[in-house]
Amino acid sequence: MVEEAQVIKRLNGCPKGLKSTAPSLKNLTCYNAYTTPLNSTDAAAACTKTYANLGIIGSAAQNTDVMNYVSANFSSCDKFYIGLYQDAYGGYDWPMAGWTSDDSSYTNWKTGYPTNDATAKCVVLNKDGTWTNQACSTPQCYICSY
Repeated sequence: MVEEAQVIKRLNGCPKGLKSTAPSLKNLTCYNAYTTPLNSTDAAAACTKTYANLGIIGSAAQNTDVMNYVSANFSSCDKFYIGLYQDAYGGYDWPMAGWTSDDSSYTNWKTGYPTNDATAKCVVLNKDGTWTNQACSTPQCYICSY
């Protein structure tokens, strides 16, 4: 069972409990981090159970807020799955309806990333705030967005 979430960001009235619906995906302000390592598919399913998606980071400010929180509060985790993934055409997209890569051109790839490794289709946020791609089967901590 996944442990209780730690609230990363509470702005504009983000509730303490779970939401019954997600806010506009272009105005995400609430995040939860989970420290039970899961593969990307299971992490996405765990987020869905709380009416959330794997973390959406659409701006440098959001990236900094999330990175600062996980760096300060989750020493057991070096990487966190976010929702960005490589699609069948080799581009990177956010998986939920209504939010596409066209909605946010923001990325924060670590130097040398993304790699051309055909098995590295999922994206993680590193504690330094950079993003790297890796195999989706690798268990990692993860972030959910509401």
